[in-house]
Amino acid sequence: RDAVPVFEGVLKLAPNDALATAQLAFLRARKPVAESTELTAVRELANRSFEKGYLRDAVRYLQQLHEAN
Repeated sequence: RDAVPVFEGVLKLAPNDALATAQLAFLRARKPVAESTELTAVRELANRSFEKGYLRDAVRYLQQLHEAN
């Protein structure tokens, strides 16, 4: 996800860069299944942190979830 803007910037500078074009296409075509599994783990960490009173950690995890959606 973080790499998409970088590759977009590369393509603005060098629109004919075949490697950057391929990398960007790959990143955009990634299946969200792996992300949903990852997000489930992050949500679980947020809930555990909240239950144990680690509010700063819980907020950090919830922000990750918010940014992912």
